[in-house]
Amino acid sequence: LRSAATDADDAAFYRTVNRLVVQLHDGHANLNGPGMPVVTPLHARVELIEGKIVVTGVPPETPDLKPGDVVERIDGRLAQEVFDEIASEISSATVQWRNWKVAQRFGPRPPAGTATLEVRGADGDIRTTRVACGGSKADDAIRRPPKLHEIRPGIWYVDVTRLTDAEFAAAL
Repeated sequence: LRSAATDADDAAFYRTVNRLVVQLHDGHANLNGPGMPVVTPLHARVELIEGKIVVTGVPPETPDLKPGDVVERIDGRLAQEVFDEIASEISSATVQWRNWKVAQRFGPRPPAGTATLEVRGADGDIRTTRVACGGSKADDAIRRPPKLHEIRPGIWYVDVTRLTDAEFAAAL
């Protein structure tokens, strides 16, 4: 609290107060306001899987990035270091919730319109690619089938986030 009283600017004050919020270990606790850092998540979905940051969804406009790629570096920084930095700013009751929230915010630090990723592909080779950031949630970037789609006979994909009640009733 002493630090908050003497912080030099909004950003420093936000960081100080957010450290208190993080200590609540409550996934419902968030801090918004002046000094809040800009978040520019990748236009790709990532998840922490077996200790690695794995791409699980990509937009069609990013053909050089594939689901299953492991992000090794982002703008020259170790991807795990960036992940841990974001994690340190999130209040959560469980590790799983924190990791999910980090994945939603995973992007360049400091924020940028694009990020350079070094990724390890399925073949084990590392390659470099540029990915857009900001402006939409990472989940919006994944490739999804049509909102009502028969995957194989008798197995249907139904996206309730895009399908209206009328469309569903008509399909029945």
